[in-house]
Amino acid sequence: MRNAVWRRLAVEESAMSIWWRWQAGNARQAVPADATGPLGIVQTLLFGGRGAVGGLAADTAAAAWSDWCLRIARQCGATHVAHRDVFSCDEGQTLPELFSRHWTGAVLLRWTVGEQILWLALDATAAEGWLRTDGFEMAAPVACRAAPLAALPVALRDATVNVNIELRPVEVALGDLMALAQGDVIHTQHAVDAPLQILVSTVDGASTAPLCHAYLGMRDGARAVVLAKPAG
Repeated sequence: MRNAVWRRLAVEESAMSIWWRWQAGNARQAVPADATGPLGIVQTLLFGGRGAVGGLAADTAAAAWSDWCLRIARQCGATHVAHRDVFSCDEGQTLPELFSRHWTGAVLLRWTVGEQILWLALDATAAEGWLRTDGFEMAAPVACRAAPLAALPVALRDATVNVNIELRPVEVALGDLMALAQGDVIHTQHAVDAPLQILVSTVDGASTAPLCHAYLGMRDGARAVVLAKPAG
């Protein structure tokens, strides 16, 4: 699409870029070179054939094309089309590079007109003007730059999670469980020299995941754990 032959709509606002091209509706190729001028195309659309390029047909086609150019310019927020012969079009060119780059705000519009397709390429200024004309409000510009993104470890370092320290599972019969009293001792299968399992809980507490192993100890009069390298 960008390598096709385009023509620029001349508007007085130099910062605005509006481009157009015709394409045959039943083919991927552009309209043949001798018909790319708006006079022949508009006469074909209005009268079903090019016919003579003079007289009433030519005047009507010229008025229609001039009105269309003016309407597009005003729709995009321009004051008016530059004063010139509307049929003395600029020499065909390829679209500027900005139309092939991402995030420039440029848009491509496709209109089916009879058996022809009219393409319009609008840069960001023209596209914003079009939206304003249709009553859309533009988002206010950001007043200040957002804070730079932090590396993931830095962003998470102050977040808190619950950490559980577990022995190996213990099986107790329901009868024994109901008969438990203060001072009873429950025998576990967790060897004294086996490390404890440390689990970290998800933020919502719905699940846990193994974090590391540790041995039970004491520091400053409180229970503590010493991290250990898992066996194997």
